[in-house]
Amino acid sequence: MSTRGPRDSEGKPVHVCLDHQITVDAPIERVWHAISTTEGLRLWYSETALIEGGIGGRLYWSDPSSTPKDRNLISKVVCMDPHRLLLLKAHHLPSTMPNRRAAKGVWSAIYLSPLPEERTLVEVRCLSTCDPRSFAALAESMRESAKRSIERLKAALERLQVPVDGDGDLEDETALER
Repeated sequence: MSTRGPRDSEGKPVHVCLDHQITVDAPIERVWHAISTTEGLRLWYSETALIEGGIGGRLYWSDPSSTPKDRNLISKVVCMDPHRLLLLKAHHLPSTMPNRRAAKGVWSAIYLSPLPEERTLVEVRCLSTCDPRSFAALAESMRESAKRSIERLKAALERLQVPVDGDGDLEDETALER
């Protein structure tokens, strides 16, 4: 008897390539606002982040080291289950990103779970439909980046002053409380 793993809509195998989790001392509503709105993303992810609301919308992030024509990382919002799940599919990648071909098959899932005492468990999983060997180098470079990102999220939500991508600082943390 053989067990078949999860597959995408075209029958390609899906592999979990990154899996990070962190507990944040903030209520789930604040965490959701921080990951699902432009205002929230700019406080911890990137000063250039922009997210279009709803399923089918896009998340944009500009990479300053890319050429102007090819700066944006663009992900499509595949699923938004408020206060639970944000699922993104890589759509366009900056020219500076290593292994762009492998990265095109990446899905990023951010799961939120409420914990006692107004805390939230944030789990980030990156899934890939490409061959795991092809994805190995990209996964390695993404591993530290993903870890730093969720640590910045935690710091921003717990009201620490930390730099975001680029040269800015978190200045208006009250925006996360809306």
